[in-house]
Amino acid sequence: MRKYFNRIASFPVLLTLLISFVCSVRGPAQQNTGSISGTVKDPTGAVIPQANVTATQTDTGAVEKTVSDAAGVYTFPRLGTGVYKISAEQTGFAPTTITGITLEIYQRQKSI
Repeated sequence: MRKYFNRIASFPVLLTLLISFVCSVRGPAQQNTGSISGTVKDPTGAVIPQANVTATQTDTGAVEKTVSDAAGVYTFPRLGTGVYKISAEQTGFAPTTITGITLEIYQRQKSI
């Protein structure tokens, strides 16, 4: 029984070390990027397809653009780290902007 308990007790330590090792391994071309994604919706909660969505890094002014899909989903898969504002526009709807979205390395930020 004691031998079995020692194996169970050491499992979390082994798992923590394995996770630490995997997370610390870096590729040769590592970049400081993350992603932002979300869904464009109207005030009633209905999705808005084909909306023009813009991500602006507030510190540098760098701009990325995309269009929401049929389900209103948009994704900016590789953005540099920093603080962003996300704007969405579609004919017949008032434009909207979300500010203060902080993106860190490898972070996947959801914006609604």
